[in-house]
Amino acid sequence: MIIVIDNFFDNDTLERIKYEMQGVGWKWNHNSVNGKTEYDWLVKNLNNISYFTDEVKNKIELKMDIYFNHIYDSKKEKYEKKQYILERVYANGMMYGSVSDYHIDNDDENAYTFIYYTHNCFKNNVDTMGGYFYYKYNNEIKCIEPLQNRGIFFKGNIYHKGSSFERNANVLRECVTWKMILNNMN
Repeated sequence: MIIVIDNFFDNDTLERIKYEMQGVGWKWNHNSVNGKTEYDWLVKNLNNISYFTDEVKNKIELKMDIYFNHIYDSKKEKYEKKQYILERVYANGMMYGSVSDYHIDNDDENAYTFIYYTHNCFKNNVDTMGGYFYYKYNNEIKCIEPLQNRGIFFKGNIYHKGSSFERNANVLRECVTWKMILNNMN
């Protein structure tokens, strides 16, 4: 299950996310779980910023509930609101040349990942910028364009990786990642 939603947040939320991220410094040496052929990238730990851990997480839950409620309603099924326990939230910054390996975030069946793009990549420049999100599904490799204000929600046990922008992009590929576990006590 991979869900892609464009214009995930309103413009005020996008700008506030970018603003809040400015207050946290980048650290070098981040990589995927068990990455063996990777070239590291930058990371910002956002676990101690309540805006990300509470306010934005609640907005993600609400948006996903609206999405799933619509899907269930079209099938004439009842949908029950979901809540997630946040494991961690952080930002990735991939410079040209950064390489990640395919990995899973968590093999727990109730684990989910939400990725949100903040960089200046749009439909009119994505083909020259690159920076795609790749995942494996039914023995095929698929990709998703990393467009600004795009959210990707998926089960944590799906093999995936991100790629850096092309050299000519001159932009840091930035995304914020929330790793969560479905709260079965809903």
